[in-house]
Amino acid sequence: MRQTIFISYSWANTSLADIIDKAFQPTGLIIKRDVRELGYKGSIKDYMQQVRSTDFVLLIISENFLKSSNCMYEVLELLKDTDFKHKILPIIVDSTQIFKPQDRLEYIKFWTEQHKELEEKLKSVNTTDAIELYNDLKHYEKIRTSIDEFLGILSDINSPFFSELEKNNFQMIFDYVGVSDRVLINEILSLKNALTNEEKDIEMDKLEAKYPNN
Repeated sequence: MRQTIFISYSWANTSLADIIDKAFQPTGLIIKRDVRELGYKGSIKDYMQQVRSTDFVLLIISENFLKSSNCMYEVLELLKDTDFKHKILPIIVDSTQIFKPQDRLEYIKFWTEQHKELEEKLKSVNTTDAIELYNDLKHYEKIRTSIDEFLGILSDINSPFFSELEKNNFQMIFDYVGVSDRVLINEILSLKNALTNEEKDIEMDKLEAKYPNN
């Protein structure tokens, strides 16, 4: 059965998600991504909850990611999974600082401030008039109390930066998820260096002849 990978990322990092998406497509893995899965008027929350039903979740970790309510919703869903540490595939955006205690503290302070600001504003309205906003407040509280655990896990495991992984066509991740036919995969991924689409088509024809059963 084909394994499924869910790509979790901030839209501010769409260009990086595009590169990763393109690299993983030839592997035979099922790649779930919002731009394909979430149709017009689709429920964003229902889509995000799918992180728990996939085999792996590829997290593009950046400052934008860690300060995004939606991205952190996906993280909170993942933290409910007892197999969380095995399931996550972190990719750290090069400029992201999370490995020092002082770095992690900045994110705790950010979500503490977000929670406090919304809590203060909600004091001016009746609870029954702002049920969804109070749900947002609870969500901020969960992020505030969980982000330290999440960042602690990331800082404790070998989570290479994006540029390092890209140099080797993400082979480290392919090895981890058990993708077979790595020689074929590397040949396919090397086609991104072809100058034109016509050249790519010619090289793909050669590969199809070389690997007729794939």
